[in-house]
Amino acid sequence: MKAEKMKKYWMILYLMLTGLSLPAQNFVRDVEKIQMAYRKAGAMELHMDVMHYDDQGRALPDSGRKLRMKKLGRLLHYSTEGVEMLFGDRELLWVHHPSRSINVQPRMADMEPPATMPLSLDSLLRVHGANVAYLGTKEGLKHYRSRQEEGPIAHADIYLHARTGLYHKVVYHFRDTPQNASYTQEMHFPLMDFNAPLTKEHFTTAHYFTEKKGKQVPTETYRDYRINTME
Repeated sequence: MKAEKMKKYWMILYLMLTGLSLPAQNFVRDVEKIQMAYRKAGAMELHMDVMHYDDQGRALPDSGRKLRMKKLGRLLHYSTEGVEMLFGDRELLWVHHPSRSINVQPRMADMEPPATMPLSLDSLLRVHGANVAYLGTKEGLKHYRSRQEEGPIAHADIYLHARTGLYHKVVYHFRDTPQNASYTQEMHFPLMDFNAPLTKEHFTTAHYFTEKKGKQVPTETYRDYRINTME
């Protein structure tokens, strides 16, 4: 309890010294709550969908990227863009679907999953800094907006669920530059569950290969994948 009070004290001191506005302070606190929930979660599941639109609202070719993450204690499964990563009990797997390869190496005791989730407080502050305005709550969503005077991002809109405090979506509006026409990137969070019904069965290497006579053999799903063992 004392440690928690000290942490709150240092956060308040940080806000005072950096001169963040009240909306920016509220934004920091809101995002920090999400990070704290992630760190404390015994079992969590996150879905994030990324869309890109041109200035006419038409979906661009690289739209529709999906990120999926499951975490149970020190176990983690992550997948996006044809790649999967698994932090298992004893092994670390890197699955690259385009090349049909599975890389396996022993998991050392100090190999920990990422300490922060996508869109961590640090990354949001790096992008948005103190230029955050609170635009109100509508249809159950808190709306923050950050404007940037320089750089590729003109402004960003961050929507949080007012009831749960979790992300709904983040929208980045990119400037028109000589290299790229202006476009919009939307990051949607259709699922963010910090009490997910997960078991160790979701994180077993048996989904990918089995051991037969001391050799790793791909399962039926991955029968044409090559397994590379790294020491």
